[in-house]
Amino acid sequence: MQALNTLGHLLLARRDFAGALSLYREALDHTRQLAARDPENLGWLRDVSWNLGTIGAVHEAQGDLASALAAYDECLSLRRALAASNPDNSGWQCDVSFSLECVGRVLEMQCELSGALAAYRASVDVRRALCTRDPANLGYRRDISFSLVQLGDVLLAQDELAGALDAYRESLNIRRSLAERDPGHPGLGRELCVILNKLGDVHAARGYIADAHAAYGESRDISGRLGHPIPPRTGAGNTPAAAS
Repeated sequence: MQALNTLGHLLLARRDFAGALSLYREALDHTRQLAARDPENLGWLRDVSWNLGTIGAVHEAQGDLASALAAYDECLSLRRALAASNPDNSGWQCDVSFSLECVGRVLEMQCELSGALAAYRASVDVRRALCTRDPANLGYRRDISFSLVQLGDVLLAQDELAGALDAYRESLNIRRSLAERDPGHPGLGRELCVILNKLGDVHAARGYIADAHAAYGESRDISGRLGHPIPPRTGAGNTPAAAS
């Protein structure tokens, strides 16, 4: 199975989606058989979920959103069952939050915004619980910030400007604290630029031009210090509904 997945990764890197999908499906069949033979071994079920998630990602890359959602939904159901069987297993809880993110992303692409919003909110809740359990884990905090941006994007697309602003602001505060801990990390600096631009977009949509200029200006300053070009502003100059 490992060999099948490895070959699938190689084909995927070459954008041979059909070839990769065939190998991933073969690996899925094997893991399903192993899980059926040894139902007490929850590791096999996790492998099944992993294969389903990979297949969903290939369908998503192909633009086959219906098939991607079906694979992600089945993956999520398995991961929720695994997490429920052992609530103290943080890895399995992380799996659930990631699958919720995948489901939300596809629903958002299908313009099913209410479903996407529910999935993103559920992902935030799981990640908040993980962070409460292990507040020293900075990875959990960063994950929350990413989920909040996704949440804000959907709220912005629904013209829920106040909710989008709250989500972006909370995400920004988390990213600021992470950047303060590691000021030399270029990825964190770029993330700050992206979220500041999103904040600027919301301020502009609400008519708060001074606040918008302040957010955009801070983004430019950070980008300049990093020596990177200014990231594109999501929805700048467009209606809120176009800024998803």
